[in-house]
Amino acid sequence: MPVHIKTKKLVISAMMTALAVVFMYVSELAPTMRLALAAMACLCTTVIVAETGPAYALIAYAAGSVLSLLLAPTLGWLYLGLFGWYPSVKCAVERIKSKIIQWVLKLAAYNMAACILYFLVDGLAGMLFPRFSSYVALVFAAGNAVFVIFDLVLTKFIIYYAAVLRPKIIKNR
Repeated sequence: MPVHIKTKKLVISAMMTALAVVFMYVSELAPTMRLALAAMACLCTTVIVAETGPAYALIAYAAGSVLSLLLAPTLGWLYLGLFGWYPSVKCAVERIKSKIIQWVLKLAAYNMAACILYFLVDGLAGMLFPRFSSYVALVFAAGNAVFVIFDLVLTKFIIYYAAVLRPKIIKNR
């Protein structure tokens, strides 16, 4: 691969990682829209997957996770555990032809990550949903519903990015 192509991939990855970290930092400061800002950080990782592929996105995810945990410790765990890695997994899983298998794998990946986060980050459910901390099953069920909606919105964003945003941002390819 020519050096200028590697440089473009590196620059795109670095810029999107920086933007993801900014979203995570603002989520730490903002009194509202914290989860939405964390999800917007995921959109940055999605752009990296679209432009450079899953390998660069996973490297950017690692860098973004470390910086998010340092700058936004409250919700940095969400980027590390749920939002940062998902675009790479989505890219790999959606190559499978069966939609049923795709959804089973996506939901399994989400639930594994949510369980790990729940047990590793003490009181995450209580922090995000203080009224529902005693209803863990309800929180997980609602999380699955929100995850499905998030996946569908992410798919729409990918289509919009490829059709509208990318041609405006990246001119000479």
